[in-house]
Amino acid sequence: GNVVGLETAAWKYFGRAATELSWAESATLAVLPNAPALIHPGRNREALLIKRNRLLDRLRDQGLLDSTSHYLAQLEPLPERPLPLPMLAPHLLERTHQERLASQASGPARIQVTLDGGLQQQALALVARHYAELAENGIHNAGALVLSVPTGDVLAYVGNTPCEGPGEGCAVDVIPARRSTGSILKPLLYAAMLQDGELLPDMLVPDVPAYYGSYHPANYDRRYQGAVPASQALARSLNVPAVHMLQRYGVSRFQRVLQQVGLTTIDRPADDYGLTLILGGAEASLWDLAGVYASMGRSLRYFPEYDGRYDPAGFRPPNLYLDRSQGPLPISKRDRLQAGSPLEAGPIWHTLQAMVSVARPESDRFWELFASSDRIAWKTGTS
Repeated sequence: GNVVGLETAAWKYFGRAATELSWAESATLAVLPNAPALIHPGRNREALLIKRNRLLDRLRDQGLLDSTSHYLAQLEPLPERPLPLPMLAPHLLERTHQERLASQASGPARIQVTLDGGLQQQALALVARHYAELAENGIHNAGALVLSVPTGDVLAYVGNTPCEGPGEGCAVDVIPARRSTGSILKPLLYAAMLQDGELLPDMLVPDVPAYYGSYHPANYDRRYQGAVPASQALARSLNVPAVHMLQRYGVSRFQRVLQQVGLTTIDRPADDYGLTLILGGAEASLWDLAGVYASMGRSLRYFPEYDGRYDPAGFRPPNLYLDRSQGPLPISKRDRLQAGSPLEAGPIWHTLQAMVSVARPESDRFWELFASSDRIAWKTGTS
């Protein structure tokens, strides 16, 4: 198709960003006409070379290019053929396009996103590696979203695997798609109960077979401990204690907390979910969930700096756009800080402490990847 814009042309003909082009490469793009069939790398190359060198001569004559640089630039070859454009984030590209259409913006625009190029490539490689293993079991879809905790900026966005088979759905962006929440809401219930004074980390929670009407939750391994400290129940992602905790806290009450922190898709009447809400009976997107957990970390990070207060916009969705990036509130705006938050620093800290005790996934198999001593809070389970 047509190549529009300097940046696109730089990647199409030279395989790198416009800021990395040489004098000769920049001159080549400058003389390409609006009708590329007239002068095109691969066709009429002599005419293109003459035009490029003529522009280099003018740059030298105007003192913008010294004689040595001019001589070396003229020795550079023309590009052999157009290159395939890099596809580092095709799902993100489509997302930004759709968001721009929805905003009814008109005219061309240069959209700058917050992606970290190196981290994006690492995430792509990681998803591709796992896809190679999972595809043998008929699993063709996966995604990855990496956020900056201080800002909520999106650093890596992999909307799906590199599968190409018909009917595998790899053009679908799984990041905004609603999926079963599995066990991912358990830390939020734990934090909410801590905040409201209805739970302590070492409080024993029943872990015995139980029936709630016709509902009979069971732990993954079908084993029961009788009673287990709440923090261990979270770390081990035990189902029965989680259902007991939700029954005690209240489904409607917990649903309000979920909506306050940003899980707005959990919007059906509480009775529709019942106690299954804590074991995957609801749907949420990876986008929203990542935003909630990043916001928890951000609230904890800025708690000392904000003198024990909270940004009213502390729990917010991830941010894609560079011009909307938000760091800590400047001192001049800290009068808007408030005393409370949907989830506060103390409960968040205790929740992350419980999750730090979980063994890292694949820690035995890939121990060499974890050479640092960073403590990481993991959530295990079907989510």
